[in-house]
Amino acid sequence: MVGEAYGAWLVVEKRGKKYFCICTSCNKTTRFLPGYNLSSGRSRMCKSCSTRAKREARGRSDSPEYKTWVHMNQRCHNPKNKDYENYGGRGITVFPLWRTSFEAFYMMLGQRPHIDDTIERIDYNKGYVPGNVKWASRQEQVLNKSDNVVLEIDGVTKTVSQWAEESPVSGFTIYKRIKRGWLEKYGSHRTVFEPSSRAEVEPQQGVATNSEEDSSG
Repeated sequence: MVGEAYGAWLVVEKRGKKYFCICTSCNKTTRFLPGYNLSSGRSRMCKSCSTRAKREARGRSDSPEYKTWVHMNQRCHNPKNKDYENYGGRGITVFPLWRTSFEAFYMMLGQRPHIDDTIERIDYNKGYVPGNVKWASRQEQVLNKSDNVVLEIDGVTKTVSQWAEESPVSGFTIYKRIKRGWLEKYGSHRTVFEPSSRAEVEPQQGVATNSEEDSSG
């Protein structure tokens, strides 16, 4: 049990017949708990955090945060869900406490900062666990995904984010250009790094074009 998490309780050490634990929801409260209380789920976090979680989550069953919680659990743990193959099917799971408690999920993440924000995993190879999730805008999520896209140029392999450090355009722009098929369309890796609008859109007579940096799409 030592070193393992049971709900929000992290077991630090065993002392006699009980376990010394710290509540990771507040990182303040410590308790000596019987092993059965931990393994059975009888105790999932300290009383203060439990009370606060229930208070903050009360009346939010129709909220965007609640819907996010439901969809997160469904795509990770329901084999019949249409997105299961890309989540639960490849080992992405939800933190045990969050699976059974919306209150705990809401307490740890809080309300969405912006109406368009969605939940994001910082490391896409890990699950929905404390420290690996946050509310993020669509653009932030695309930038995070670009960290996992590898591009080889002249025998040198780097992620898109790494190439962007040497480019006059952002990693977001490079990623979008690759997704739009620029590598196949123009036949040159260097094209995706061009700062001008020259390669942005194939020119049409009498039609002005704007660079992707300034466009809304």
